[in-house]
Amino acid sequence: MGNWISLTILAAAFAAAFGQEAQAQAQAEAQDGPRPWELTLSGGTGFFDTPAPYLGLALSRQLGNSFVNGRISYSSEAQNADPNARINLPSRAIGGGLGFGHRIGNFTGEVHGFYAARRGDPITSEINAPRTNAPIAVTTEPQGRSLSFCGSLSAEFGQNLVFTPFVAGDWSSIRTNQVLAIAGRTLGNLVSQTESGVSGAFGLDVSAPLGPKERLWLGLGASANGATNGAAADFAGSRLQSTGLSQGLNTAGQDGWGEFSGHASLALTAASTFTLSGTRSVGVSGGDATSVGAALSWRF
Repeated sequence: MGNWISLTILAAAFAAAFGQEAQAQAQAEAQDGPRPWELTLSGGTGFFDTPAPYLGLALSRQLGNSFVNGRISYSSEAQNADPNARINLPSRAIGGGLGFGHRIGNFTGEVHGFYAARRGDPITSEINAPRTNAPIAVTTEPQGRSLSFCGSLSAEFGQNLVFTPFVAGDWSSIRTNQVLAIAGRTLGNLVSQTESGVSGAFGLDVSAPLGPKERLWLGLGASANGATNGAAADFAGSRLQSTGLSQGLNTAGQDGWGEFSGHASLALTAASTFTLSGTRSVGVSGGDATSVGAALSWRF
């Protein structure tokens, strides 16, 4: 099956933890006054069987020591040409979510929720009837939905180090309808199958500034992931950085794997930040994958 990028990769500028963003906000306010709003445009792709590009837009509002944000995203990929390959996943997805964070001293807590709906292009295969030789067309129509959450706690140590442990979970459901048609006449649904499950992850992200003015931040992360089946992990990883890899999972049973990530954020001006990120999975039963992304944020 193809590579499905997690829709919650969206706001890469938040990936290094809100503590890092709070420091950048404080620096901007010291120079030019308060900038309570932040707009982030992100995009990237995952690589497995086929590329899986995505685009995202996030808007965040600072409220004293707290913040709220909303985000939307769109992703797509080519479907697997083999109808027998594990499970045929939808080829397009759109979703949205909300988040909240609060800072107390050197600690910042965050919670995020996200919902996504997916639909794929119908896949049609044809055979001939044994006696009449009439063409029989079987059309498979996949669709699905996913509900995700993520919680994290950032801890700052001085001005040079931010630790962010996190926990995440996903519930996903995939429904596949097969429509039968003989000699061009549709007879209705032949089979309707639904598969659902849950996935989860926990991990740690560590970020630190490079250079005297803290314009460049570098970070590394690692997580342990598990899923009940391939459908469960279709959007695996509510984290703000993840490969979102159900595509390599064996849908017949449980699976567990690891993910390693890296990111770099550069303050272009007092009000804008550019972020690059990458994630690699390790130990996925059906094969590992890589995702890369970039984001540009403006504070105003």
